[in-house]
Amino acid sequence: MDMITWECDYPHSDSTWPRSPECLFPALAGVSDEHINKMTHLNAMRAFQFDPFSTIPRELATVGALRARAADIDVSERAVSGALPRDPREGPITIMTMASVAARRSAAEGN
Repeated sequence: MDMITWECDYPHSDSTWPRSPECLFPALAGVSDEHINKMTHLNAMRAFQFDPFSTIPRELATVGALRARAADIDVSERAVSGALPRDPREGPITIMTMASVAARRSAAEGN
């Protein structure tokens, strides 16, 4: 558990941001707060020797506090290449999505 880290690939256009907490939450059902904290920030802080709370108090770094602080910032999805952005109702493409597609292809090919 001390080596697992989670990331949302922000600021890339294929990331789950700004819905990352809502996307991750169902996958963490039944996981203890201690393990959630390790996976979502503590392990990365240790691995990168970075303490974000040295620049912003922990209570101002929660999802709710950061969203409130950035209420005036437009976070709507936009395509910069001319392609249409994904429909947000489709949900994110995850490693599990790709693994599922690969498994179906492999089964279809008889592998």
